[in-house]
Amino acid sequence: MFNRIEHAAFMVKDCDASKQFYQEHFGFKVRLEMNSPAPGLKKIIFITLGDTELELIETTEPPKISGCHICLGTDNFDDDFQRLTAADIKVAQQPVPASADRKRAAFHGPDGEEIEIIG
Repeated sequence: MFNRIEHAAFMVKDCDASKQFYQEHFGFKVRLEMNSPAPGLKKIIFITLGDTELELIETTEPPKISGCHICLGTDNFDDDFQRLTAADIKVAQQPVPASADRKRAAFHGPDGEEIEIIG
């Protein structure tokens, strides 16, 4: 079952400018920066403040979603993915590796919002 919000994400016009803004004014620290991590993505930067993490996303074209999403962490990814698909919740992205030992996938909420899961 889900046990935490893993991170919140924002679509931004310029990742570097947003990173600087959050660092300078709110004290966020950079955890990870990725250039061209996937087709359609120009850059992604993960920044942290204590236990809170924001994902700043810069796309090569205007985004197709509302500009934000939430990511829920789970200790049992496969069971939760199967439970959500069995409930006919529309899959936005099939499972892919998130790191050496974790997977991620995404679903659409009732208003088209994206709900990512990771575990």
